[in-house]
Amino acid sequence: MIDCAENKVSYKKAWLGVIGVVLLTLTGCQVTHNYQRLHLPLMSPADWSQNLQVTQIVTISSHKKRLKAMTALLLTPDKITMAILSTIGQRLVAVEYDGTNLDITYGETIEPLPVRQILSLIQLALWPKQILRMAYQNELELVVTRELRQVFFEESLAVEVTLSDWQLDWPNVIHITNHMSAMEIDVITVDLQRL
Repeated sequence: MIDCAENKVSYKKAWLGVIGVVLLTLTGCQVTHNYQRLHLPLMSPADWSQNLQVTQIVTISSHKKRLKAMTALLLTPDKITMAILSTIGQRLVAVEYDGTNLDITYGETIEPLPVRQILSLIQLALWPKQILRMAYQNELELVVTRELRQVFFEESLAVEVTLSDWQLDWPNVIHITNHMSAMEIDVITVDLQRL
């Protein structure tokens, strides 16, 4: 734990720094040589058929560190809008993706993140099976069931997603193991609004 008094670093800035490091690690910036060529596909919002607004608690664990954040996610066939918030509600990153343009706005206290990878992981967890199968045809092998999504790269498991606690067609609990960066992510839906 960071001792803010000794290091004369504000608690807020310390946590924002940790968030930045953890999110960078999450998205594969510290990759092993086997995963350097791995790029998960980014699919069009038009492949999504519902209008949903979701608030989630995200817990990220990596290298004996653990971090909680909030996400506000709006999924429509026109665009994906996402805000990553600190636990005190400060917006760290705002994202809009319409299938062509990926617009990213960073908070003043956070370094740029590879948002494309974050969106790809969200889509891997949530997009319909048939759309995922079409998108993952090239050098990636994909296993997709209602409760499990696995991505293999050069015969090695790169990403595994488990989905549980279903509310009709929405998984309230998502667990992502990102083997590319030795990261585990737990996502719990707090609020789901069908618009």
